Amino acid sequence: MLKRISTLASTAVWFCLAFVALATAGARETTTWIEQLLLWERVSGEPQDATYQAFKTAQAYVYDERWNDAITNLQSFITKYAQSKYVDDAQFWMCYSREKRGDDAETVFTAYKDFIAKYPRSEYVDDAKANMIKLATTLAGAGKTKYRAEVAAMQSSDDEELRLQALYALSQHDDPATVQTLTSLLESETNAKIRQKIVHVFGNLSDASAGETLSRLATSDPDAGVRKSAVYAIGNRSSS
Repeated sequence: MLKRISTLASTAVWFCLAFVALATAGARETTTWIEQLLLWERVSGEPQDATYQAFKTAQAYVYDERWNDAITNLQSFITKYAQSKYVDDAQFWMCYSREKRGDDAETVFTAYKDFIAKYPRSEYVDDAKANMIKLATTLAGAGKTKYRAEVAAMQSSDDEELRLQALYALSQHDDPATVQTLTSLLESETNAKIRQKIVHVFGNLSDASAGETLSRLATSDPDAGVRKSAVYAIGNRSSS
């Protein structure tokens, strides 16, 4: 109980100090939004080394949605601090800023892919994959079907949420190739919840091969939950 009260008191003091610091900074007409952010971090106990401050200055442009400035400053940081422990963060936000600026979707997709290959242990890998799924869905919808395979590949992620995002992206297409991809995923997927969601997607596809796949699943899939979901999906297709 005493520890909890102490923690609450410390938090209250921290907020008071932060408020005073920002108010003081705001009183100076020449203080920028970025300077106020850095001042806040000084009060909050964030690292104060030059490398970290340089990174946060560049990142602040991302938060402010000033994409051109963000890209320029992030690139400058990456060049100057190539060995920094923050360089993978900077690389991710560079990709993100290029996406938000509206750069060519294929180029940005490749940039995210290169980021993942170079920094496979970065905390931003799953975020990069999620953004790649969105880009790949857009590209596939524009007729560049090879990106469906890219989405399907992300179904192998250990992150269940990411696999569901990939599944949703695939469900936006309705043709034999999509049915074939989903069938392959269903056979390799071990998570019962996701297998049933794949069956649900089959039920929303109008392609004839989707109906054939559902009939096979309803009678012969070893998972009772999948068989039940397939029967339900067949019923939905019949009533639609």
